Amino acid sequence: MKLYSGTVVSKTGELVPVFFDGKPMHSKYNPANEGASFAKQSTGGFIVVAGIGGGFHIEALLSSIDGDSFVLALESDRESLDFCRGLPKIKELEKSEKIALCSTENFCSELERLYFPAAYTSFSFIPHRAWEDHAQTVCSGLKKMVQEKIDSLSADFSVQSHFGKIWQRNILVNTRFLDETFPDRINPEKTAAIVAAGPSLDRSIEKIIQNPDGYTVFSTDTAYGVLISHGVIPDYVVSIDGQAVSSSHFFIDDGMDKKSTTFVFDLCANPSAVQIAMERGFRTIFIKSHHPLCSAVTGNFGPPSVESGSGTVTIAACDLARQLGAKKIRVFGADFSYSGGKPYCRGTYLDTNFTSTSTRLSNLETKHSALMFRTELYEADAESLFGDRLINPMTSPVMQSFKETFLLWCEKYGYKFTGDALENQHNNCYVNEKPGEQKLSQWIGRLEPIFKEGGLTVPASVLTKNTDMYPLFPYAAWLRARTEYNKVSFFELLKLAYSQLRRYTCVYEK
Repeated sequence: MKLYSGTVVSKTGELVPVFFDGKPMHSKYNPANEGASFAKQSTGGFIVVAGIGGGFHIEALLSSIDGDSFVLALESDRESLDFCRGLPKIKELEKSEKIALCSTENFCSELERLYFPAAYTSFSFIPHRAWEDHAQTVCSGLKKMVQEKIDSLSADFSVQSHFGKIWQRNILVNTRFLDETFPDRINPEKTAAIVAAGPSLDRSIEKIIQNPDGYTVFSTDTAYGVLISHGVIPDYVVSIDGQAVSSSHFFIDDGMDKKSTTFVFDLCANPSAVQIAMERGFRTIFIKSHHPLCSAVTGNFGPPSVESGSGTVTIAACDLARQLGAKKIRVFGADFSYSGGKPYCRGTYLDTNFTSTSTRLSNLETKHSALMFRTELYEADAESLFGDRLINPMTSPVMQSFKETFLLWCEKYGYKFTGDALENQHNNCYVNEKPGEQKLSQWIGRLEPIFKEGGLTVPASVLTKNTDMYPLFPYAAWLRARTEYNKVSFFELLKLAYSQLRRYTCVYEK
C-alpha cells in the first residue's frame, strides 16, 4: 500500500514527502541539514537504506562516501517507489552510478545482483527513522530478509575467499592439458552407479561387486581407491577438488586396465592429480564448472559444463552421467551424514593417513571425532536417500545443504526415486559440444587497457557491472579476506588478480 499522501514545501523551498497520517518524512525547516546527520551513520561500503522519501538523507550519504561505496535504497512497495521517483531530487540522484532504487518486491534479487562481498569493505543496513516508524511491519521483515540473504552471500564469499587463489592457478595450469578428447555416450540400459565414499559404502559396494556388468560406474575421487581395493574398475573417475590433497586419492597400485577407465577433471581441479592420471596412461578429459574463468579460457564451447550444486563431486558425477545419457542412476555412499562414528568408508586416503599417524593419545577414533565435530551435529535419518542403512547417523547444516542441493538437481532434471534408484526415462541428453578455440588471449586483451600502468582507478559500482571482470572476482575474494587487503580498493584487488593471471599465462604459454 502506498506510504505517502503527497508533499509539502520546506522553509528552504524543497519538496518534502508527507505520510498518510499527515506527518512529514523530513524536516520542514531544513531537510538538508537533517540529511547530513543521517549520513554520519555510515563511513562507506555497501549500504542498504530503507526509506527513500525526498532523498535528502541519501544525497548527503552519497556526498560523504568514496567511489568504492554503493547505496541500494528501497521503498515499501512499487507505488511508493513510483511516487518518490517523481520527485525532482530523486530523479537527479538516479543519475549517479553509486545508487540503485528498488521496492521490497524485488529487493532480494537486486541485492543479489548488486552486492559482491569482495567489492566492498563493509555492509550496513540503515533505515530512515521516520520511515521506519511508519512502516514498522515492512522494516521488521526487511531486517530478516537482509540477514538471510547476507548469510547466503557470505557463505559463497567464504568459499571464494578460501579457494579463489587456488582456482585461478589451477585453471590456468590445466589449460595446458586441454585437447579434443571428449566423453563417450554410455549405454542407457545400464544403471549409472555413482560411487561416493560415505560410510554406507562399506556394505552397499557388494551390490556392484555382485553385478559388475549391470552398471556403468562413475567413481568420485575419494571412492576410487576403495573400488580398486575391491577389484572394481570404474568406467569414469570424477574429480573437482582444487586442493593438493585430492592427488592423494590416486596414490594407489598402478596395476589395473588403463583402457577401461576415463579420468574426468574439472578445470579447477588440482593439476598434480591431473598429471598423475596422465603419466599413468589413463584417458583424461576435462569438464568445466561455473567459475567464470573457465569460460574465459575456453570460449563459448570447449569442455562440457557440469553442475556440481554447492560444490559436491557427487552431484558433478551425477550430472556427467545425465549428460552422457543415463536414464537410471543409483548413488552409493551418498549418506549426507556421518555414520558408525566415522566420516568415510574403509579404504579412503583418510584411513591410510589417520592410521599411519595414530598414537595411544591420538588414535583413529580420536582423529575421526576431531574431523566430525568441527561443527555442531544432530541426528539424521536412519536410511540414506537410496535406502542404505546408516548406523547412528549424525549430520550438520552443511551436509544438509548438500542433500537439499542434490534433491534440487534431481527435480531440475526430472529424476524421480523408484525403489533404490533415480529414473528419468525421457532423458535423451548428450553432450555435443566440442572444444572450441581458446579465448584466453582475447579476454586478457580486453582487460589490458583497464589495468595499464598509470590508468585511472575504476569504482566498484562500475567494475561489478563489467562481465569481463567476473573471472577475477574469486581471486579478489581471497585477497579481501586477508587482513592486509581488507581496506584496499576493489580496483587494486582486481589489478593484483590480473597481474597474477599474466604471470601464469606468461609461464604456461611458453
